[in-house]
Formats: sequence, structure tokens, C-alpha cells
Amino acid sequence: MPTDQSINGSVLISEVAAYSRQIPVLYFVAMANAGTVAVSHHGVVPTYLTGVIGPMIIMAGALRTIFWLRSKNLTETAEKAAETARRATLVSATIGIVMLVWLVALWIYGNVETRGHVALSIGITGVAAILGMMHIRRAAIAMATMVTVPFALFLMTRGGVSAMIATNLLLVIAASLYVLVVASENFKEMVRARIEATRLGDENLRLANLDNLTGLPNRRHFFQELETRIAAATDQQGRIAVGVLDLDGFKPVNDLHGHVLGDRVLQLVADRLKASLEAGMFVARLGGDEFALIVDGDRPGADLVRFGNSICMEMAKPFAVSGMSVNIGASVGFAIFPDVAASAIELYERADYALYHVKQNGRGKCALYTQAHEVQVRAESGIEQCLRDADLDSEMYLQFQPVLDIGADRVIAFEALARWKSPKLGNVSPGEFIPVAERSQTINEITIVLLRKALQAARFWPDDVGLSFNLSTRDLISPQTMLSIVATVQASGVNPSRIGFEVTETALMGDVAQADEAIRLLKALGAQVSLDDFGTGYSSLSHVHQFAFDKIKIDRSFIATIETHAASRTIVRSVVDLCRSLNIGCVVEGMETEGQANILVRLGCNEMQGYLFSRPIEETDIPAYLARNGETDETSQALSA
Repeated sequence: MPTDQSINGSVLISEVAAYSRQIPVLYFVAMANAGTVAVSHHGVVPTYLTGVIGPMIIMAGALRTIFWLRSKNLTETAEKAAETARRATLVSATIGIVMLVWLVALWIYGNVETRGHVALSIGITGVAAILGMMHIRRAAIAMATMVTVPFALFLMTRGGVSAMIATNLLLVIAASLYVLVVASENFKEMVRARIEATRLGDENLRLANLDNLTGLPNRRHFFQELETRIAAATDQQGRIAVGVLDLDGFKPVNDLHGHVLGDRVLQLVADRLKASLEAGMFVARLGGDEFALIVDGDRPGADLVRFGNSICMEMAKPFAVSGMSVNIGASVGFAIFPDVAASAIELYERADYALYHVKQNGRGKCALYTQAHEVQVRAESGIEQCLRDADLDSEMYLQFQPVLDIGADRVIAFEALARWKSPKLGNVSPGEFIPVAERSQTINEITIVLLRKALQAARFWPDDVGLSFNLSTRDLISPQTMLSIVATVQASGVNPSRIGFEVTETALMGDVAQADEAIRLLKALGAQVSLDDFGTGYSSLSHVHQFAFDKIKIDRSFIATIETHAASRTIVRSVVDLCRSLNIGCVVEGMETEGQANILVRLGCNEMQGYLFSRPIEETDIPAYLARNGETDETSQALSA
């Protein structure tokens, strides 16, 4: 907010600037008056008055005109403007006194005709001074009063017509001074209004480019700055890098402790980022828990990765907020211009893809976009295009992997696993097409197509064999998709109690409120809901507590080391005990060896799934599989039919 002093200084600068543009015209009027008066009095008054003093006045006016025309930097600061105004007032008063003495002398020596010219010259000079110097009011008043008022008083002493001329002159000057005061005040108000408009414009621009929560530049400002730096790098044949940072585990903290604490964490993150900056770096908050960096200079990729990892280490340190110790993390992706991108948007997208790669492969680290990523991006682009053009109903199909109850020695369910055979790409693995489908939002349509096929298959299974079906993040956060899922189940003829929908912790973190609503909808339908990949996400226990899950599926990463690592056995035992105390089911996936199965049975877990029992099988192979695993011949024959 500008202070009164700064506003007054700006007003003074504007006044002097306007004065400097008009003062040469005033000197031209003064020189013209002096010249014509000198000519009209030639031969009537003493020669030195017209031949010496007159030319001297004209010469002085010419020099001052040249001075003003060539003057620069008179209004660089308020101090310089103030000094210029003081000097202008002094010079005006001096010139006024000289003009007054000269004109009075001409009056005294002149005749009736020349005296009229003197009176006219005095009036013109006074009015011209007021108009020409109105932006420096003191100077205008000094010039006008130094010449006209004393001369008018001089005429008053002469009486008669001279007194009438004096009266007329004083009235004109008084009216002109009134106009001067009004115009001067209006000019000041106009300047103040312009200053305020500029201030508001600057403030609006600042707010438009600022993230109000953290005080960092916002997304708009980031891309403006990136465009500017790319242009500079292009001109100088240089390089710049963009880093995209995303917080790991922030959403659970925000959901568990509230937005006030979450906002404070974001502010502390911004502080740490600013403290980590080196010369030439720029940091912004893009939105949510995503930040971005611009790094100037020809830095090797290894240096960027080291710098990014140092930021990740800083973000992994606890944040002290409201007497609590909050633990989160961060992942960073970098991309370099012009090595991997030719524009600001491409550079950001490449850095964002490097970040995505980190999050898919461990989190908490920094990755640099490389040629390998470029190959992967192009491959995914091809997959995305084929997905958009695909006839999903004919190209998408399912395989099923059994889930067994070892204690009861029977199959309790089949998990439906998505498969895609593209006419152009051939068989595409789920690990390749599902992430692309989620990013391109075609996953919602795929889900409905596959759910319909899964339910069609489950209609012919025994009533005690359930269907397990996976939902993606985008399914849960799409109310329209959830309603379509409910409608598909209701139209299938399959009892909803036989259906178990599986969701991951990552899916829950996308939009907790909408995920909660989606799970409630599925349970109201009569279906079961399981938490898949338990132990790989953040705040798992809070999710178990918050959502009414029917089962927990322990992630295969714990099972892979359960024979060799005591810690894995301890974790699995704890989860089994948790499920038992909460009266919910527990399923272990990823079983591959008899040793793993024996350990899990001893730990109290009987429901298992994995290659030890069966690889995913075709729908047509299910009757034979059930027959081999204890189903009656009658059931097998019914399924075959």
C-alpha cells in the first residue's frame, strides 16, 4: 500500500513532468512579447531599453527554452522533482521582477500608444504564465503576481483610464488564478487516481500470479516464467531444466487431521523449498500438493538428480505442526530443454512423466526424463490411441484366478483379471494398458464392459463361489460410473452378496469423500468390499477404521519374503490378528510355494490365492478346475452345459 509521502512524491513528479513540457511555450510567448514591445518602443524610449535590455531578455528566454528542451532526468525521483520545482519558482520570480522593472521603465518613457502595448503585454504575460506554469502552482503564482500585481498598483496611482486598465488587469488575473487553483487540484486528483489504479492493477496482477496459501508463484506465473526462460535459453543456445515435485502421503494427513493442519504443512513445505533454492532457480506451487522448479544453466543430469534427491530428503524430515510430528515425503521428476522437449508444455509434461515413473517405482526419489522414458511415452501413446479406437466388447476379455479356503479345502471365489487383445498391438498386458486407460479415462467404460462379462460367467458358478472384481481410482471417484456398476449388477441376475469389489489404498486417497460414498453404495447394494494390496500405501490402519471393509488382501510383497524374514511374518501375523479382532476376512495373494502356505496356515490365515494353486485360467476351464478341487460331478456337468 503506497504511503501518503510516496503518493505526494508521485504527484510532484507528474507535475514537474507536465511543467517541463509546457514551459518552452511560455518562454516563446515571453520572447515574442519582449520583441514586439521593444520594436514598438524603438525611437520612443531610451535606446538602451530597447536595444540592450530587450535583447537580453529575449536571449535569456532562448537559453531557458534550450535548457528545458534538452533537460533529462529531472523527474527520476521525488527529490529531483522537488529541486526542479524550487529552482523553477526562483527563476520565475527573478524573470518576473526583471520584466516588471523593464516594462515600468517603458511605460514611464513611452507615449499613450506605446503604453497601451505595455499594458497588453503585461496582461498576456500574466495569463500565459498562469496557463504555462499551472502544474507548479507556486511558480505560476510567483510569475503572475511579480509582474501583474505591482504593475496594476502602479497604474492605480495614475488614476483615470490607467486605473480602469489596472482594475481590468487584476480581475483577469484573479479569474485566471482561480482557474489555476481548480485545474491544479484536478490534476493532482487525476494523478492520485492514476496511482491508485496502477496500484490496484499491480495488486491484481500480483494476486493473479501468487498462490495465496504459500506465497509462492502460482501455476499461471510458473508457465509465464518458463516461457520467458525458454525464449532466453533459445536465444543464447542454453539449457534449462524443469522439476515437478509431488508430496507422498499428504492426502491421508490432510484427511485425517483436517485442512487447517494440511495447509500449514504446505506452507512449511514451501519454506523448505525456498530454503533449498540455489542461484537462478524458481519455485512455484502448481496446485494441491504439487510444486514445480525451474533451474537455469547447463547442469548435468546427474547434478539435477542429486539436487532432486536432496529435496526429497528434506521433505522426508518430520514437520512440527500444532505440537504434532507429521511425516510425509516427496517425489521429483526432471526434464531438460531442449534435450527432450521443444516447448514449455512439452517440458512440463516430460518432467511430470518422470515424476509418474518415480511414483510407480518406489516414491521418495528423483528421476530424470531420458530416452528410455521417451520410448515408453510413445508406446503408451500408441496404446492410448488403440484403446480409444477399440471395440471394447470384442477385444476385452477376462481370465480368472481362484481364491481358496485351505482350511475348508474348497474354492471360495474367482478373481476376474482384465485382458486385452488388440487387432493392431496383439496381446497387451494389464500392467501396460490399465495405467494408460486410467490416465485417458477410458477405464470407466472398460470397467462396465468387463463387469458385465464377469457377471455373465458367474451366473453359472455354484452359489457358494463368489466373484472378485477390481475397481480403479477413476471408478470410485465417478458417481456416474458407480451408478452404472450398480445397474449392471442388478441386471445380471447374480446375487450381490456373491460379489466382492476390490479397491486399493491408492484409489481411496484420490478423493476420500467420494470413495466413502462409493463404498457405501456398493454395500447398500449387498456386495462386499475388500481392501487390496494392504500395506503398500499410506495410513492403512486409518483406512481400515474409516471404511467398513469386509476383507483385507495382504500384498504379495510381504509373502515373497515370509520364509526368510521374521519381520514379514510378524507383519502378516499382526494383520491376521487385526482382521480377527475386527471380525473381517483376510486373504493372502501371491502364494508361490508350499513353505509360504504352511507358514500362513500356522499364522491363522486360510484364504489364499496365487500360482501355487493356479495361474489365471479361461472361463471355459473353470468347470474342470472346480471338478478337480472337490465339486461334484453333477455341478461340473451343469457348468459344462
